[in-house]
Amino acid sequence: VPIINNDKKHQQIEVNSLDTFELHAVDHSTGLWWAGDKQFRIGRESKGLTQISNEGMDEKHGFVDAWIPSRVGLGLEQSSTFSGASSNIIMQYWAGDFVRLSQYTGEQAFENAARNAIIGRFGNYSGYYQTGFLTHQQYPEYPYEGPDYTSIYWHHITPFLAMLEDFLINETQAWSGGNIHFPALRQQGYAYFNSNQYGHQSGTFYDEEDMWLWLDEGMVDTGNIQIDWLGARKDGVFGLALLNEYTDEITTTVSLLDKIPGAQNYSGTATLYDKDGACGSVTVESGKFELTIPAKALLAVKLSLPEVTAPAFADMTYSLDGTYDIGTTVFEHTNGKAYALQVAPDSYYAYVYVKDKPADIKKLTIEYTVGNETQTIETSDYPFEFIIKVDNPDLRFNYKLSVTTVQDEVKSRGSGVITSKTRYDKTQGGTISIAEQTAEYTGHHGQFTPISINPTRHGTRDNLFRLVVPKSSLTIENTEENSIVGLPVKGIFHNGSAEVPYESVVISTESSGSSWIISIAETPEISAAKYTVSSPTLYFEATLYPYE
Repeated sequence: VPIINNDKKHQQIEVNSLDTFELHAVDHSTGLWWAGDKQFRIGRESKGLTQISNEGMDEKHGFVDAWIPSRVGLGLEQSSTFSGASSNIIMQYWAGDFVRLSQYTGEQAFENAARNAIIGRFGNYSGYYQTGFLTHQQYPEYPYEGPDYTSIYWHHITPFLAMLEDFLINETQAWSGGNIHFPALRQQGYAYFNSNQYGHQSGTFYDEEDMWLWLDEGMVDTGNIQIDWLGARKDGVFGLALLNEYTDEITTTVSLLDKIPGAQNYSGTATLYDKDGACGSVTVESGKFELTIPAKALLAVKLSLPEVTAPAFADMTYSLDGTYDIGTTVFEHTNGKAYALQVAPDSYYAYVYVKDKPADIKKLTIEYTVGNETQTIETSDYPFEFIIKVDNPDLRFNYKLSVTTVQDEVKSRGSGVITSKTRYDKTQGGTISIAEQTAEYTGHHGQFTPISINPTRHGTRDNLFRLVVPKSSLTIENTEENSIVGLPVKGIFHNGSAEVPYESVVISTESSGSSWIISIAETPEISAAKYTVSSPTLYFEATLYPYE
């Protein structure tokens, strides 16, 4: 076993699988850890960010069986990261693929490699590099307390979870003989983080179709750390796969917890399946039942629980053909964008940001309106951004932004409006009714700041008002004939000394040289039959609005 001491000198010692030896940490890093405006590395402050030491090597991290910190199953990032300090990578993104490859080929070595990469490697997020014979990352408190010897990168946590799910779901599918199966999409991630992503579509759980993955803390206590679990659900049905990762059979009591509605009070019979799909039963008492699970094998149970429901997003529709319609969920303002982030149909979040740097501005202010409520908030922290929950998905999020520069100047960053996908889906291809007029909305679905379209000429035809508007004044991107049909028009109708407010709707548009002829519906207050347009004192003030 190669040992690297604090002077970075190498030596060899002889061990076998029954020996124990003292663990030493090696650090190849260069001080690139920051928290805010300060250099910081968890558990390393007193000895510096890069100085090699045995700080934190207490009794629980000191002497262990030689096989525990073995690098068997760990891979490499690239040649440069394995030189010098010999850095293996803890995050093995191929693990889920190797489990599936083992099933395709019948070669057990692939699954063994995947298990060596995942099982027993960590008790929480473990960091990225393994540069020595360490066990720190195997303890749940490691990412909170350190000392950080594995490069704890917080932006790796999401792909780390994706890696674990990929392994767990593939192992469940393999050990169930394909009786449990969930569709996957390939997520390319970034750097080397490439894996399968699940949860976008329902799957099968033995004889149940349309089952959705369900993984949440506080759902299940397997009674033994060697027993992993995977949940699934639909209306009235809960499925639970239990996987024994140990080399011997295990008898354990499984407890269903309060995250599963109605489970803790359930007493009755659950259907029991083995990997071949053979059915049996198990008695459940107050949400608890006992099972004996064979070594490295799976058993599954299914319960009828009326209070269990499919996830809210099960009813959402979306295309998986790569041509996803973002609708009105994105708006670009000066030096930034706004996004509607919707993970459930009953609400969404408005995420608004600017790309300005702290060297240029010291504050970002947003004034936003949702329904009838207007609020103003500000932030002085970089990155300059807001995330604001909108509890009603049918309401638009209207906003305007300003920044305060380091010279104390206030500058606008523009205004915009976004809507949820739920609202967009409801309105697309639908009808709009304004001022007792209804028109099919077939045109522009983008968002824009309301546009003044004061006409140069106007007239009437077929009970419609026809406004002649210079094309240069209609600044909606990609405007073409009939592309604004169904959009609201509001303004003031001037007839001599009278001023009549009106709300109407675009019925049609025609191209005429350098102008658009926009036909709008008459209203009860200003009908085409009642008013003539020959008077020089009769004219329209008109503003075009995004679709409500």
